[in-house]
Amino acid sequence: MLGEMRGLRLLTLAPRVDEQHPGVLRARTPLLMRLLTLGAVYREVIVDRRSRYVIIERRLLWGLRRQRVIPFRIVRRIVYDYDRTVTSLRAHLHGVDSGDEIERFDVALVVATREDVPDSHAHLYEEQVPLFSFHGEGQGGGLILRPDLEGQQEQLSRRYVERLRELLGVGFGNELEQLSDDAGRAWSCSGCGRPGPPRAGRCYYCGGQLEITKS
Repeated sequence: MLGEMRGLRLLTLAPRVDEQHPGVLRARTPLLMRLLTLGAVYREVIVDRRSRYVIIERRLLWGLRRQRVIPFRIVRRIVYDYDRTVTSLRAHLHGVDSGDEIERFDVALVVATREDVPDSHAHLYEEQVPLFSFHGEGQGGGLILRPDLEGQQEQLSRRYVERLRELLGVGFGNELEQLSDDAGRAWSCSGCGRPGPPRAGRCYYCGGQLEITKS
């Protein structure tokens, strides 16, 4: 369990995720995005453990509908990526740090496009299928003299990928790229050693505490 979430849901643009029936995970385009596009853009992803299918439905321009059904057996792994965009800078006596920033966590599946090839060549016949992105206000760096509000994109995306992993029975096939904070320091998990976002927090893979990597 990930425990209580910090941050504000109001500062997060993320899919609406629910599990009204055990083993059936449903995620949909957030209501705000549907309102901003007047309903022209809509995506729904259903992961059904009983039928063992992932159903992806897309709607574009109100009338164009596309549906894709992915059997569990061809899902190879989950891709979980992180990126950030600095939207302002903060000046202080020692220089300039990043101020406000927008974080993005992308979730996708890697599926096999052919099942009749040996394992040694399986990676040549794979496709990455995007599911959803979680956007939100990030935690700025440097000295902060005012409240620095942040969203819940990290916790919401972690909950989603953890439930995906439980239902699909697959793991992560990638690690986050090693990024540095404003002071040039890299951060990694104190438990499993994997890299994480360049700030204090929890590891996406094992839930351990992120800390500054010792050189």
